[in-house]
Amino acid sequence: ETGHLLLGNTRNIYDATNSFTYVYRDVDNLKLNIGFKSPNDEDKLTYITSCESPEFWERYSKGMLERSILFVGSEAKAKAAEWFAMDQGFKLGLQFFNFKNNAHKVDESILTTEDKQLIIDYLRGKGNGIQFGSADSAKADQNRDIVTATGDRIEKRTGYYKEIIIPTTEVYNYKRLQVREELVNHTTVSKIKQRLLENPKLARETFLPIAVVVSKDGKKTVVNGNTRLEAASKTPGWNEVPVVYINETEFGSDEAIRERTYTQFGLYMNRESFEIRVHNSKGDLKRNIINFLASEKIDLSKSAHVDRARQLVYMNFDYACGSKQQLNGILTSILSDFEKTQAELTYQDNLITYDDKFFVNYSWDTYRSKDISVVHVTVGEAANAKPIGYICRVMKREKTKKGAIILHYTSKQEIASEERNQWVQDLNDTIKYMNLDIIVDVLPAFKAK
Repeated sequence: ETGHLLLGNTRNIYDATNSFTYVYRDVDNLKLNIGFKSPNDEDKLTYITSCESPEFWERYSKGMLERSILFVGSEAKAKAAEWFAMDQGFKLGLQFFNFKNNAHKVDESILTTEDKQLIIDYLRGKGNGIQFGSADSAKADQNRDIVTATGDRIEKRTGYYKEIIIPTTEVYNYKRLQVREELVNHTTVSKIKQRLLENPKLARETFLPIAVVVSKDGKKTVVNGNTRLEAASKTPGWNEVPVVYINETEFGSDEAIRERTYTQFGLYMNRESFEIRVHNSKGDLKRNIINFLASEKIDLSKSAHVDRARQLVYMNFDYACGSKQQLNGILTSILSDFEKTQAELTYQDNLITYDDKFFVNYSWDTYRSKDISVVHVTVGEAANAKPIGYICRVMKREKTKKGAIILHYTSKQEIASEERNQWVQDLNDTIKYMNLDIIVDVLPAFKAK
């Protein structure tokens, strides 16, 4: 029996009946970690090593270790191959992550001369371990195994690849491999960015790590996650992203194979889901929320009803929507539509339009010529008495004791909102309570008849 992984030979590393002897080699200092994996283990495809060296795991997490297979076959021979490889390696003076030969010593004679030669060649730097054959079907199977296993480990977050949090700007500067026809789909980037903003907690839990391949010379290339990376780079607060570093040797034994595998991997990670669904649009949600509010007999012209509408929408639709921020946006849109419709029906005349020239003349003639400081803002900005802060700053800068707030309407919807919320009255009440010498001057919305 030989451990060579030949084409047409069903005894391969993925066969549940086989064991295998593996070796990791540091691409910089050539330090080794040799180990053995027994058959019939559920974690066989996700297994890394039992090595406990912190140095090994630190180098592995950075993608600086390349893995090779030294033997595939029976458990007894795989153990013998592990012992033989470590014994010969220590005798050759090679560096190991293992502090000593901790393999179980077995009878080396069960290994063939060919098995031993393959191991010796590897240790001497003259071979790369077991190589796959070249038949088309075997190439396809090998690529499929590499692509699907790598992709599934990332998507299912099995822990096979350690996720590292890296500054977004650093990852953004890596080389990119893009399999899509359109290098950057700005529409998709905007959608992802919106999700990241709307529900950052859930986004961070579900944001798949960016897959980065590390070559022997240390160059890093993004092979999956370009669009997510683009969105994160444009989103406030997303200064870091999760990354998995994968050594290039995991994608094939030579550059030609790897280039093909990278492309297939990118396509696999962006495959269409088997389940076909049409997601809720904002229009869908808006329509059903309006129907729901109508069934609850909510009158949006009343302030108390608006507050209750907000509570009811959050309680009944948050689990069917991306986030409360999105629901708030939909509810704001509903209120805006309602106010606009009501205002257009109530106020038939055209609004007076006030321009900068008017404000300069009116402010001077009415107030500034009398040493009264002035600000002019929209009635909508009177909410929560915000203009008081504006005028107080101007009075301080101009060293005056009196001030005037000129308010004007910019839309009929603003008129309807003011009639419902009474922000101008609240502004006057606040000024009176604070005993401030400030005049509130509301300009007419319509021409006098």
